[in-house]
Amino acid sequence: IADLTPAQGYFRQIILAYLKSPEFTNLALRTQKDMKTSVAHPNGIDARFGTAPIKAFDDPRIRQHAYKWRDELAKNSARVADMRLTHLTTIVSWAVDRGLLTKHNLMQIKKLYKSKRAEIYWTEAEVDQLCAVAPPYVQNILKVAVETGLRPGDLRNLNRSHLQKTDFGYRIVMRTAKRGRVVSIPVTEALHLVLKSLPKDQFQVLVGANGVPFKSENSLGSVVSKYRDIAGIRKELRLYDARGTAATKLFKANLSLREVTTFMGWSMQNAANMIETYASMHPDTNSDV
Repeated sequence: IADLTPAQGYFRQIILAYLKSPEFTNLALRTQKDMKTSVAHPNGIDARFGTAPIKAFDDPRIRQHAYKWRDELAKNSARVADMRLTHLTTIVSWAVDRGLLTKHNLMQIKKLYKSKRAEIYWTEAEVDQLCAVAPPYVQNILKVAVETGLRPGDLRNLNRSHLQKTDFGYRIVMRTAKRGRVVSIPVTEALHLVLKSLPKDQFQVLVGANGVPFKSENSLGSVVSKYRDIAGIRKELRLYDARGTAATKLFKANLSLREVTTFMGWSMQNAANMIETYASMHPDTNSDV
């Protein structure tokens, strides 16, 4: 993008300045990657707005153009359309804060995509069903996921250095890759059995069939999905949905709201909302919440 012209006096100048700013470089690597994709994609931010004069973003009519672009993208994916517009809004917010723009005409644009993933979770029977056909290394992925509630990226990074001795056993303490929050997760009896079964010289908790750590977080999800299909389990289930299973376990265990936030890496507000969601979704937990 930096090699494209013109840039000076055009919105591309703001895009390039944002990508070099500490506000961008301090973001999680995954977030940076997603934003770069939104910027550089053939239907992305630069392709659509890069050659627009900077002053165009101080004109209220830019909101109409942003909506039109979002609606065009939504024909293929509402989720991608929302993400691209969110990233554009982030850049505009930064520019307003830096005084490069005088008005923010893209605030409070409504989203199209509404995720219903919170309604999908692994039941204990489905975990057992997958483990009945999957090799041990795949079983470990799902077992660790439902016991910790960690996202796939954090599962891939989990290693023995994250284990801390406590008065009651062990806990996992690590900083999450997505939001940079520190989570403190008690090692349950089921998780302890997994850790105990690992070779003593294995530093990474989860490894592939060849004993080598996974190269990407997507690799963990792919192999779980492969054996999900072999086991004949509903196809909408993904590895990420193990977070819902872990959250449900917390609610059954009568943990406090603060304990839930520390365990799952949620904000207090998000934790309250999620508890309400899971409690209504799983009637058997209502008496415990």
